[in-house]
Amino acid sequence: MSYSSLFLIDTNLKGHELYEFQNSWLFSPIIWNILLNEYQPERRQSFPLKPEEKRIFLSETMFDKTLHGRLNDMLNNSDNQSDRIMWELSNQQGFFSKDKDFINKSILKFLSSPGYCKAECVQHIFNRFREVAQIIKNIDEEKYPYFVFKNSSVDDGVQNIFSHYNEEIDDYEDLALSDHEEDILEFVIIENQKIKEFKTNTKLFSIKPTAV
Repeated sequence: MSYSSLFLIDTNLKGHELYEFQNSWLFSPIIWNILLNEYQPERRQSFPLKPEEKRIFLSETMFDKTLHGRLNDMLNNSDNQSDRIMWELSNQQGFFSKDKDFINKSILKFLSSPGYCKAECVQHIFNRFREVAQIIKNIDEEKYPYFVFKNSSVDDGVQNIFSHYNEEIDDYEDLALSDHEEDILEFVIIENQKIKEFKTNTKLFSIKPTAV
């Protein structure tokens, strides 16, 4: 079974996968389903549903490639900061650990929003959200000033930010964010408990000069 995990980024900008959460279906996919049904509850003809049924994000994005972008635009223009934090967290964005208390509260608030978690949010799902919230709250921000939530172990996108395979030594080597000359990770900039903007790794951290 796949797992999700939390990557903590140290002061040298290297990532460490320090926390694993078994069964990756208990966090990000739940967030996507809830936000989809809250912001885009309309039914498409290709997905006939009974009145009591909810839309399933992963199923619908398989056939509608524009759905993610439309939902992203709606959330970027939303005044609900809890919804926005959950969306960015589940889209594997970088966060500053100094914002950990606000993110912790956003996760807990998301669970308590009226109408969001009915039949879908049974006890073990509540437990997973609370577990993720508590671990984020406990991050040592002096040691790990940034973090990324990784959705699933079946996707190596986050690992590829912090390591690469070296054929000469037949092993993986660590990479720091400052080793990348291209935009590979976007960070959420939060001010006064609101998402203000986004900045990529090359905007936030120095990059190695290109060899001549």
